[in-house]
Amino acid sequence: MITTFIKRFLVVIVILLISLPAAGAFKYLTVGMDSPKIESEGLDYDSLIKGKTLLVVFWASWSKRSLEQLDDLQEIYSSYKDSNLVIIAINVEKEVLTSVEKDSIKSLYASRGYTFPLVIDEGLKIFYTYGVIAVPSTALVDSTGTLRYAPAGYSLGTRDKLFDSIMVLLGKKEAHEMPELLTQGYRPDKRALRYYYLGLNLYNKGLFKQALDNLHKSASLDTLFSTPLGLIGNIWMDNNDCDSALVYLQEAVRLDSMNVSALAGLGECLWQKGDTAGTKDLLNHSIPLDSAFTPLRLLQVKTLVADNMLTEALAVLDECLDYHQNNPQIHYMKGTILRLQGQFELASNSFLKAYKLLTK
Repeated sequence: MITTFIKRFLVVIVILLISLPAAGAFKYLTVGMDSPKIESEGLDYDSLIKGKTLLVVFWASWSKRSLEQLDDLQEIYSSYKDSNLVIIAINVEKEVLTSVEKDSIKSLYASRGYTFPLVIDEGLKIFYTYGVIAVPSTALVDSTGTLRYAPAGYSLGTRDKLFDSIMVLLGKKEAHEMPELLTQGYRPDKRALRYYYLGLNLYNKGLFKQALDNLHKSASLDTLFSTPLGLIGNIWMDNNDCDSALVYLQEAVRLDSMNVSALAGLGECLWQKGDTAGTKDLLNHSIPLDSAFTPLRLLQVKTLVADNMLTEALAVLDECLDYHQNNPQIHYMKGTILRLQGQFELASNSFLKAYKLLTK
């Protein structure tokens, strides 16, 4: 029998989850776009990065992979900081930090010997501007300010490709050795990009109508720019209008078949319309593009649960928690599956974690 605790919190958690902004490597940024400016007290961003190769890493102390990546980055930074390489480490521990917690982060950072700039992202403003999906996530930006590589998570394969990419951008390795870097992604019209970022900022503030106005302006100024169309589609999904969302998401994917954010939105739309086969086909195509992209993996969990593959669904959720342990939706979904398995105490713990994250 379901415990009284679970009954008490289920409805509250569902209501809170509905009000969450979209999870935000980068949900609404794609290779080829200008990287957003990082604004933080004491950081002279423009002077720091001018004419240089920039690497931005989003990390947290609870993420073992984050610390492994920072260790590796310190090694390469020590060797190439005088070769126009700039690294900025953005801590995204959680949305609200006490002064004691901030001091603890700074102390950990110093104790591990990291010498590139640390930014503590209070309120997760930079996190939401970039649309970070996993921790750690990395943005590699060339000397013109263009996003060139944006991996989510950190593995041996990611490390090798990231370091090779850095070497190419620094001129230490021939570009033909990394042919994917020669494809810089689609570079949108500058005016379209300005309207896009304005729309994204309004979206993150929950101002959907104003966001849509600016995103439509962006799309009209550059009809080959898929990213605003994907965001428009996801906004319609947020407002439970799957039919309207489908139009924009399909067009975004037509323009860019590797736009994982649009693919995730399209997959969710197909799922809501009852097209299970179409959803699974889309996941089979999309997950290999970015296996750490949380919305895709959570949609995968839904299909696994529908097939009564609960153990496999839990394994996917645990993998997601490696990258995003402060995502309440993951904890809520885990609690739901544990409840289906009759593991009510563990389900209660997961629901409580989701509740605390939503009400902190």
